[in-house]
Amino acid sequence: MKTSVLVSLITVTLLSSSKTAEELPLLDGLIEPSLVLELGLPVEGRLELVDCEVGDLIQAGDVVARLDSSVIEAQLKVAEARATQVAELNAAKVQYEHTKKRAEMYRDLFEKRTVSKEELEEVEHFYDQAKASLEQVQESLRIAGLECEQLRRQVVERQIVSPVTGKILDKLLSPGELVTVAEATVLKIAVLNPLYVEMLVPAELYGKISEGMTATVLVESPIKGRYPAVVRVVEPVIHAASGTFKVRLEVDNEDYMIPAGLRCHVRFGS
Repeated sequence: MKTSVLVSLITVTLLSSSKTAEELPLLDGLIEPSLVLELGLPVEGRLELVDCEVGDLIQAGDVVARLDSSVIEAQLKVAEARATQVAELNAAKVQYEHTKKRAEMYRDLFEKRTVSKEELEEVEHFYDQAKASLEQVQESLRIAGLECEQLRRQVVERQIVSPVTGKILDKLLSPGELVTVAEATVLKIAVLNPLYVEMLVPAELYGKISEGMTATVLVESPIKGRYPAVVRVVEPVIHAASGTFKVRLEVDNEDYMIPAGLRCHVRFGS
């Protein structure tokens, strides 16, 4: 008896699921990149390198373009040489330690009335000078280190490092051309894995499509095929003028076989 009831419940559930799938008609969609970025530079200069062409697959972290940084790199070498110069620092430390010990000795002798106050003051004067010299050298090295860091950042900001993995859509500037405030964008890149399917769904179907729901994307020519998809976004607003709401599906495109820009049909359910 229990088995019969369980079978009946499963049958009803399957029929209900099938009915829900049948209630959703074949809908139209547009395949688009999941992200399109304009890659540019925050500073002006002459392009030394643009290491890609339209259609190239770029990995996140790749240096795809670079301004001429020869002057800054030369300044960086000088600053690094100053920041790592320890001979002057070591000499200042030796002088400081020597005068410090001598001053301590003279203070002790002054307490014992072996040296005069004038002699003590003269020794302490040399000690103060050595201390000030050491502090000046340490400050110079600290400033040189800060200059190195600043120059390294200037070198980095003169490079375009791709923040995403994607394909180059457009190459707006080439090596030798100037990057200016008006012409700051060098490349356009599109993320094509995953792809998005953007849909305008009739309002009467609202509530029948939910996030996480599976679907099959039927791609039109020239790339024909069926691809699994998952609903990622169901817009909670119905547009009165068109009587539709927006739905976004996500489609894996690891082999980059599906181009963006194609129209498609979407069938919900299995």
